[in-house]
Amino acid sequence: YPGCTDSTAFNFNPIASADDGSCDYPTDLGALECGFALEQFGSTTSSYGFENSVYYSFDLDNDSEMIINLDGFLSMYDPYILLFDSTQTYIQTISYTQNYYINETSLELDSGAYYMVVTEDNPSFSSGTLQDYYSAMQNNSQNTGSFTLSLFSYDGTCDYPGCTDSTAFNFNPIASA
Repeated sequence: YPGCTDSTAFNFNPIASADDGSCDYPTDLGALECGFALEQFGSTTSSYGFENSVYYSFDLDNDSEMIINLDGFLSMYDPYILLFDSTQTYIQTISYTQNYYINETSLELDSGAYYMVVTEDNPSFSSGTLQDYYSAMQNNSQNTGSFTLSLFSYDGTCDYPGCTDSTAFNFNPIASA
C-alpha cells in the first residue's frame, strides 16, 4: 500500500507498505541566534490539507525570550501561530493582536527544539501532537494569505536592541544597544 512511511513526517501512514515520496516536513529555520532577527516569508495556498498552514522547526541553544511579529500583508486577516515542543506536543496558540498582525508577542522558552505553525483563522486546536494538527487540518477549512514572520531571540549573551534613553516615551529598561 503506497503512502508516507517516515514516522517523523506529518502525514505518516502506519498502514503504508511502500514509500511514495509524499511525506511532508516543516521548513527548518535552524538555531535562532541571540540578537538576530530572522525573517521568513510564507503563504497558505489551500483551504484544506497541508497547504492551509505553514510549518517551521527551529532550535534554541539556551533558555531565551523569543519575540514574535507577523505581518499579514492585508491578506491574512486573522493570523494564528501554534507552538509545539521537541516531542511535537502542543504548547500554545498565539492569536492576532490586531487584524493582519501579531505584534511583539514575547515568550520565555527553554533551550531545545520547537515546531511552529502559521495559519489563517482560528484552527480550534488546543491539545495533541503536530501530527494530530496536520490530520485535523485535512477537513478544517482555513482562509489563505501571505505573511512575513519575524523571530527574535534573546538569551542574555548578546545586546538587546531598543531605546536606552530614559527620557524617551519608548524607553526600554532592558535594552543595551
